[in-house]
Amino acid sequence: MAPDDTAPRQVSPGPDPVAGPERAADFSRRLAFAHVLRGVAALSVLASHYLDMFWTEPAVVASLLGVPAMPSHSLPSWYRGILATLSPHGMGQFGVALFFLISGFVIPFSLLSLSRTGFLVARAMRLWPTYAVGFAVTMLAVWACDSWFGQPFQGSARVMAAHILFVRDLLWLPSLDGIGWTLEIEVKFYLVCAVLAGSIRAGRMSTLLAFAGGAVVVTWAISGSPALVQAGWYYAVLRVVTLNAQMICYMLIGATVNAMHRGRISARHAGIVGGALFCAFAVQWPWDCCVDWASAVSQHTAARWRRS
Repeated sequence: MAPDDTAPRQVSPGPDPVAGPERAADFSRRLAFAHVLRGVAALSVLASHYLDMFWTEPAVVASLLGVPAMPSHSLPSWYRGILATLSPHGMGQFGVALFFLISGFVIPFSLLSLSRTGFLVARAMRLWPTYAVGFAVTMLAVWACDSWFGQPFQGSARVMAAHILFVRDLLWLPSLDGIGWTLEIEVKFYLVCAVLAGSIRAGRMSTLLAFAGGAVVVTWAISGSPALVQAGWYYAVLRVVTLNAQMICYMLIGATVNAMHRGRISARHAGIVGGALFCAFAVQWPWDCCVDWASAVSQHTAARWRRS
């Protein structure tokens, strides 16, 4: 097995090797602005969900909670005017996009001092406990809401386990919280980072561009195949491959900025690579399931929900 498979590769020159407490302080300073952006992203998503989606999409809220939908006339006209002016729905999209870029930038730092296996274990310990607790609280709230309205609890043990293990999309199961899809993409990004660890550490952008090119080809091939549209497993393929490939290309823009920040590539090089990765992300957009197949996906998901 190659040394890169078990331990991080030391690449010179570059500002990475900083020892002891000085390294921790330097690392904290470098990521301070990323933490600020995380706060902005979190507030943007929160505003979108609570100021807009909860009021303007009562059917979605009702389907997640398993309760009767709130009457549409319950939203005052003056608040509708505010929503039309501020458009907080776009704030949620902005927040998710910002989260993905921040992850792309921050996660490669973990690869500098950890092996591939150590990196994956560290990410699992960082992500899984927090989500498991948050998901448990969410399910408790949904159960309480269902009980109040005299409705059956929407979640089954199988579906909840799939959420906790981040394999819900792979099993083509309905979403119980409406937000776990972003973490499912995040987990797949971790796997890609582990596979491309050597190139990410060394700042070899050619490997990232090769991945993006492959993602475009695969997404085009899958979305352009009429046979898959008729297949019962089409939704799983579409969500897992096309959506994740598209978003990971976008997240790799953050990894490119990371390489520039560590002195592995120049700002000009980063701009060219980042632009190419964004193009790879953009050309996949028309093939994404949310554009052409949203209706079919929604119907099939609802059917699976009822069978679960």
